[in-house]
Amino acid sequence: MLKKLSDLKMDFLTGACRTVLPQGYWQFPESRFDAPCHLTFDDGPYPETTPRLLELLEDHDAKATFFFTGSNIERYPDLVKQAANAGHQIGNHTYRHLPPLLIPKGLFEKEVDATSLLIKNATGKAPEVFRPPYGLIDHDKASVLAERNLQCVYWGITAEDWNDVPVPEIVRRVIRQTKAGSLIVLHESRIRSRQCIKSALEIVKWSRSRGLRFERIPKAVVK
Repeated sequence: MLKKLSDLKMDFLTGACRTVLPQGYWQFPESRFDAPCHLTFDDGPYPETTPRLLELLEDHDAKATFFFTGSNIERYPDLVKQAANAGHQIGNHTYRHLPPLLIPKGLFEKEVDATSLLIKNATGKAPEVFRPPYGLIDHDKASVLAERNLQCVYWGITAEDWNDVPVPEIVRRVIRQTKAGSLIVLHESRIRSRQCIKSALEIVKWSRSRGLRFERIPKAVVK
C-alpha cells in the first residue's frame, strides 16, 4: 500500500533530523525483537488527560515517560506526583514550551532549571530526560543539557496529534511503524483531551495484544 503524504513527510523529516541534530536518544530502527517500547506524552500535566492516561496505563501494565512543562507543573503538582508514584518517568519539557532554536542560551538555561526544580519539588527526584519543544535543539543548547546530566530524547513515531487529527488516523499512523523498541510520541491537550485519551488507549491495546511492552527510557542510552 502506498504511504500517505503525512507518513512520507514525517519519515523524511525524521531521517533528515537524525543526521544534523546533536546526539540524543532516537528510536533504533534495528531493535531486538524483544526490546521494550517507549511511550511518551508531551506538554502536560492536565487534569483533563493525565489522570485518565494513568488509569489506562495501569490497566494495561504499561509504563510511560511524561515530558511536562514547568508552567503546567506549577498549576498541577499533585498530578506530577501521582504520575511519579505510579512508576512513570517524568521528563523536562522546559517551562513555557519555547522553541530552543529561537531563544538565547541564558533563557534556555532558566527554562530548563526552573522546570527541573519544579519536578524535584513535586517528586523528590530531579529529572534525567529532556525533550526539546518542537523536537529541535542546537549544539549550544545541547551542552546545557549535558552539564545538567539530562539526556536529550527525540522521537521515533509521531502522528502530528498536536493538530485536530481523527483518532483512527492517529492510531493508523502510529501502529503502521510500531514494533519492538519503538519510541512513540503523543501529546496531552486540554482542548483535544478525548483525542489524546482514545488514541493512547487504542495504541496501547494494539501493542500489548501483540506482545509488546512499554517501559521507561533507560538512562544514558543514546542511539
